[in-house]
Amino acid sequence: MVKTMVKKFFNHYFYVAVILIIITVLFTYPIAFNMTSSFYGYPGDPLGTIWWIWWFKRSILELNTSPLFSPIVGAPDGIYRPLVTPIISLLSLPFAALYGEVFSYNFLILSSFVLSGIGMYSLAFYLIKNEYASLISSVIFAFSPYHVAHAMDHWELAQIQWIPFCLLYMFKLDKDRNYKNAVIFGIFFIVVMFSNWYYTLFTLLLIITYFLYRAFTSKLFHIRNFIQCFNVKNLKIVGIIFFIVGIPTLTVYYYFVEPALFSFQQIVPERDIYELLVYSAKPWDLFLPPVYHPIFGRYVQEFVLLHLYGSNPVEQILYIGFAPFILAIYAVFKFINNKKSGEHQVVVIFTLFALLSLGFMMPPYLPIGNLKIPISLSYLLHMIAPSFRVISRFDLILMLSVSMLAGIGTKYLLEEKLKTMKISSMLIILIIILFEFAPIPSNISQIKRPEQVYPFEEHEYEYHTTKIIIPQEYYWLASQKEDFTIIEYPVIIPPSNMEILDLRYLFYQRIHKKKLVNGGSEKILKNLAEINETSANMLKKMGVKYAVVHTEITGKNINTTGFEIIKKFNNTLILEPQ
Repeated sequence: MVKTMVKKFFNHYFYVAVILIIITVLFTYPIAFNMTSSFYGYPGDPLGTIWWIWWFKRSILELNTSPLFSPIVGAPDGIYRPLVTPIISLLSLPFAALYGEVFSYNFLILSSFVLSGIGMYSLAFYLIKNEYASLISSVIFAFSPYHVAHAMDHWELAQIQWIPFCLLYMFKLDKDRNYKNAVIFGIFFIVVMFSNWYYTLFTLLLIITYFLYRAFTSKLFHIRNFIQCFNVKNLKIVGIIFFIVGIPTLTVYYYFVEPALFSFQQIVPERDIYELLVYSAKPWDLFLPPVYHPIFGRYVQEFVLLHLYGSNPVEQILYIGFAPFILAIYAVFKFINNKKSGEHQVVVIFTLFALLSLGFMMPPYLPIGNLKIPISLSYLLHMIAPSFRVISRFDLILMLSVSMLAGIGTKYLLEEKLKTMKISSMLIILIIILFEFAPIPSNISQIKRPEQVYPFEEHEYEYHTTKIIIPQEYYWLASQKEDFTIIEYPVIIPPSNMEILDLRYLFYQRIHKKKLVNGGSEKILKNLAEINETSANMLKKMGVKYAVVHTEITGKNINTTGFEIIKKFNNTLILEPQ
């Protein structure tokens, strides 16, 4: 009997995994067939991320040095780089070593869809005990527009899979208070903590909310009951795990990752509260389909781009979907009319989670003249933790909540149907949701900031992927065997709408492996910003061998006084300071 149950369990998850893999391949097509020649998403942040995977691998496996200091960027001084995502960086290492950094990047992006789906399915099935409804929850969470959009641009924000696993073992620990559940819960929380700081905050808020709910719903609201929400013995275990793993890691992070910095504000700068207003969710963001939608995208694109208010489309893709929303409302409606239903506690908890996320993701204040009238929890968040600014990312918690409630709504809809009808009804719901969330081929103008410069040709895009095309000048630099330093023009001094160029310079550094002046001291870069005899003299003194000038951006009429033209490529000059 036990063997039969185990077999059924694994068959159960096997089919779910297969479905999730198929949807992932379709949603991200054609990247699964071009894992080393293209990368998923647009040439913005992914360029810098792929460089980081490359440098992380090279520094550890080839140079035997710390990846936290990069002497090859910002030459001659080099720069310190904080290890913001240690867990994901470590996960990338074996894939980068075996198949290269581009494959590693793509694999972790694609696996985030499958793993987040499995995590959400596990959480939903544990709470509502219905495989069809749990699959609906799984698909909504894994392929939500929030996840798809960030997978195209933000590697670390795409790793949403750890949160449902952490919550699963929180619920398990509450029900069955043993060492195993306590240890696994603690481990998953630590994994979340060292994957992304936003997700750490989200998970912590959900845990606190659940604790408060359990305290208020106990027979007597007393501190003893509050503590007994989780067995004290197990809480001690979680605390020990955090102390053993978390405290040393935090110590290493803050004292060794950035030895050049002396305060937390310098590592994570304090944000102006206006930035929270810019990156907050507007009511229409929740109900407007993404700009890449096959049918509705063309109708909402102009409105979305005109109402960014300084934000960008990736951060404002917060669509929850009408089908998931209706199913979630149906679950709440059924709960109100039948509070004795088996999922009543789950409905309450995830409704609270949804309201919590809405409270944090809405604009922090209402500007009336010079007054700022607080209207949401994000105002309080800024007072406590001013380093957080993109509060629209609380949409992840909203999607998790809607996913669970929609699963419960699906269960209620399927309760009275025969098994064959359940499967067909579930498939219809699934198809509707996938249609609502479907990404399709799109032009780069649909996803970039309107004011940002993208120095890439249109032929470099295919669907939502970027083809990797290496300009010949970088192969030429790679062929020069000696170790030397270069500078690329135009020189970018932040803030600039051309900051993507610095990421491009880093991306191609993987090919030539020469030291870069770019990305270093702002004072030095300002003095080198213009191509003239003065900058030539400075570069010569700094030991810079070549200036790589991209004339399609700088213009062809450049002052080469003080330089010798060494090589000409299409739209690129290689100059040597004399």
